[in-house]
Amino acid sequence: MNDRPRYLGIRELVEELARDLSVAELRRSYPSQAAFMDDINKVAHAFLLDRLVPLRLPFEIWLDVAEAEGPGIEPAYVFGTSFVPDMVVEVAGRPTVAVYARIINSPQKASEKIGAVLGEALISTYVYPAALAFIYQVGQSSDYMHLLDRELMLDLWHSHKVKLVLRSSYSPEGKEVVP
Repeated sequence: MNDRPRYLGIRELVEELARDLSVAELRRSYPSQAAFMDDINKVAHAFLLDRLVPLRLPFEIWLDVAEAEGPGIEPAYVFGTSFVPDMVVEVAGRPTVAVYARIINSPQKASEKIGAVLGEALISTYVYPAALAFIYQVGQSSDYMHLLDRELMLDLWHSHKVKLVLRSSYSPEGKEVVP
C-alpha cells in the first residue's frame, strides 16, 4: 500500500525532495561542483519521476539560465546583481523550487558558504515559491548541531519557504538533521 498523499503540495514536494537528498548515495568527495550537481540532478529526477508521473503532473528540471522569453532558470535581480539557482524544478509548467547545492570541503570556509547559500536561497523566494539549500560537508561530522540550529532551520521554512538540509560525508545513513 502506498502511504504517500494523493495530492502533492509544495510543502510535501520540498520536504520529500529534501529527504531523498539527505539519504541519497553520494560520493565521499567530488572533483568539481559540476560533478556534484550531476548527482543532485539524478536524485531530483528520480524523485520527480517517482512522485509526479503517477499523479500525471509534468515536470522539468532546469540547469541553465533562460534565453529571452524561453524556458529555463529565471535569475532574481536584487541589489544591482543577479542571483541564479543551481537548478530549478518546474511542475505543471510553473517554476516551483529553486535548488542550491554546495560542497564544503574546509571547516574554515563553512560560514562563508552557508551564509552565501542561505542568502541566495532567501533572495530566490522572491521569484520562486520555495527554495531548497543543500549543503554537503566533506570530512566533517554532523554532531555539531544544536537546538538553535534546528530552530533556525525550521524558521527558515516556516517564515521564508527556504528548506535547509545539512549533510555530512561521514553520515553513512545520510540522516537529515531536522526532524
